[in-house]
Amino acid sequence: MKPNFEYSHFNLLSTDRTQLKGHSWLPFRTPTCLLILVHGLGGHGLRYDDWAQGLCKSNFGIFAIDLRGHGQSAGKQGDAKNIDVLLQDIDAIRLHINTTKYKDLPLFIYGSSMGGLLATLYTLEFGGNLSAAIIAAPWFKLSNPPAPIFNSLINLLVYLMPKYRVKTGVSSAKLRSKSNNQLIAKEDPYVHKRISLRLLHSISAATKRLAKSIPQMEVPILAIHGKADQVTSASQTKTFIDKQSGDAQLLLLNSAFHEIHLEDDNMKILHNINNWIKNHI
Repeated sequence: MKPNFEYSHFNLLSTDRTQLKGHSWLPFRTPTCLLILVHGLGGHGLRYDDWAQGLCKSNFGIFAIDLRGHGQSAGKQGDAKNIDVLLQDIDAIRLHINTTKYKDLPLFIYGSSMGGLLATLYTLEFGGNLSAAIIAAPWFKLSNPPAPIFNSLINLLVYLMPKYRVKTGVSSAKLRSKSNNQLIAKEDPYVHKRISLRLLHSISAATKRLAKSIPQMEVPILAIHGKADQVTSASQTKTFIDKQSGDAQLLLLNSAFHEIHLEDDNMKILHNINNWIKNHI
């Protein structure tokens, strides 16, 4: 069976001239809308290939970015000066879209894990360019936060050796329940489990600000989280959605682990996302 879309990859530059790798999955018919995919820590855009193809079947056009320090983009694995430069990386794909014939189509954003946090912050800063946002297992709070002494140590070391990278300590078994997907991730040369002290410090500061004063989203938002997530807190995601006064929906999955796009019922989840997007075009 022939595909109903065309995949392509391309290079683009972020604001500070960092070279990034972009990906697109575009249906042969004119898409009804576009979706920017934002991966999590240690991931990259092509890890969402199955989902991108599934979304193309609904005639959605998909764009993804390998954030700096990830995938095929420039930078040391897991390192970025701060969270703001990652938001600029995301904006680079939006600016790229503005150079195409699809620039006037409704634009959605989907972010997973760290990408869910980034998608939230991006929507808060650049929401005027978006129709809606979808966040999956967002990194608002870790399921098992480190001890306070660890945070104090990071606050000290980040000024002494900001680019020093530490292992995340998150095993593949915590990320996804299917053993075959755990093996695929281990064999993927672009997947890593590192984060620099300065990026960790910046993310921690951002999550603390969100927890202290949960902002109102100005566009519709769909949050998805697995109750069996051992990495990020489903309860914090629920708190975030409960505080919204606008169009905000939470989809809690009883047995899903952290990477919901790699779980057994991922096609059912994708179906729900498809319907939500169609209702918000």
